[in-house]
Amino acid sequence: MDKTYAYVIDRVGFVADIAHRAAEAGALFMQQRNVTSIEIQRNGVRVWTDFNGQEEIYEGRSLILASGFGSRLTRSLGIGPVGDFVLASQVEVETNGLDETEIFLGKKQAPGFFGWLVPRQEGRALLGLMSRKNTVGYLRSLSAKLTTDGKITEMCGKPAKWGIPL
Repeated sequence: MDKTYAYVIDRVGFVADIAHRAAEAGALFMQQRNVTSIEIQRNGVRVWTDFNGQEEIYEGRSLILASGFGSRLTRSLGIGPVGDFVLASQVEVETNGLDETEIFLGKKQAPGFFGWLVPRQEGRALLGLMSRKNTVGYLRSLSAKLTTDGKITEMCGKPAKWGIPL
């Protein structure tokens, strides 16, 4: 195959690298704080947090709101709730010698989106997919097909599920 169809990114490592670079550039990380309020001001932003019962206030030139799916902060800023989203499910599986990432397309596998089988370590891989609904059902169906095809031997645990704002 001489054309690249997909890239697999270690998201945890990717985020850690971004954080490391930001810290080297002077960013200060304030962890374990619950943001209670945000105010957009003329020349920047003010953020109120709760840290162990104590109110703290921070100011900056800009704000990246990365609060995840279903945050009340988007509503409080007038952005509103997430209007469109997709669901994803993923589970670790045991494999029979998988050495390349596989992508699955089609209405039976992941209607409107795609599925994946990504090798992790010897004999293990991540099997997952995205869809508008019933991701666990589609994942079980794909798992059964891959088991029949001899690519995987079993699921290791229960599938993780999450929403992805679009």
